[in-house]
Amino acid sequence: MSSTPPAAPPPSSSSASASASASSSGAQNKKKKVKVKLVAVGNAPLLKRSKFLVAADDEIFKLLKQIRAWLNLKDSDQSLFLYINSCFAPSLDQLLGELHECFSVSGELIVNYSLTAAYG
Repeated sequence: MSSTPPAAPPPSSSSASASASASSSGAQNKKKKVKVKLVAVGNAPLLKRSKFLVAADDEIFKLLKQIRAWLNLKDSDQSLFLYINSCFAPSLDQLLGELHECFSVSGELIVNYSLTAAYG
């Protein structure tokens, strides 16, 4: 009579669900990023870099503040105007991820910036 070894028990569903929840929590910790391309318009100075990855849940106001810092626009009387795809000025509370989803070109959100009012 040959004896066969007992089959290994199937993995418990609790350990499988624990590993699935651990991997999903790791994905939640990584913020979604979107590609932004900054293009100078008119007499606005050029930036050293024009393409950036930014958090999708950031408001465009945060990008505006960062561009002002890069351009050394510290006076409140120095204006900075932002336009999406050379078409419209977004409201400052719009999320970059939503703008990217609706208006991206080749996977990049094109943001034009100017020191004077342009496009209208």
